[in-house]
Amino acid sequence: MNASFSWIVVSIYILVGALTLIKANRYPNGSSVYSFWIILTGVLFLLAIVRQFQLHDQLSNFGRHLSLQNGLYPIRRYLQLTTLLALLSTSIGMIIHWSRNYESDTSSGRSLVFIGTGLLLMIWTLRTVSYHYTDQIIHFDLGLISMSSILELSGLVAITFDIFKPSRPSLS
Repeated sequence: MNASFSWIVVSIYILVGALTLIKANRYPNGSSVYSFWIILTGVLFLLAIVRQFQLHDQLSNFGRHLSLQNGLYPIRRYLQLTTLLALLSTSIGMIIHWSRNYESDTSSGRSLVFIGTGLLLMIWTLRTVSYHYTDQIIHFDLGLISMSSILELSGLVAITFDIFKPSRPSLS
């Protein structure tokens, strides 16, 4: 992937992170909604750093090296699959928890932020674990862009749409 495209994606992460910070400040400090948006802001800024410096590749290489050193390389596929399932289960659990505890008078129909966050957690989990079969899917090149980048950008777009989605008036 070319470096200028990578910088564009990192810039989008930073922009969406700034928007989530602005969104957080619309809610009372300490509320569950405020906490959610602050955590999401931190995650987006962290992912921008990870994306720019390709830290997920370094983490994958570290895991590969560690498995070679400890004699686990022959069973690495099982370890990768176990790690992948554990991280995806944790991500799904976090999304379900957040969506159930998102206490806001405008929370009805707020699924886009959870879908977007879920997509980002999924794609970053798949990139980091670097499981052979998922690598073939996420690195599938569609000409100008990979499937991984499409999923990543889709997650960021979903979060952005949620931020700008008009609030529904409370029915109470």
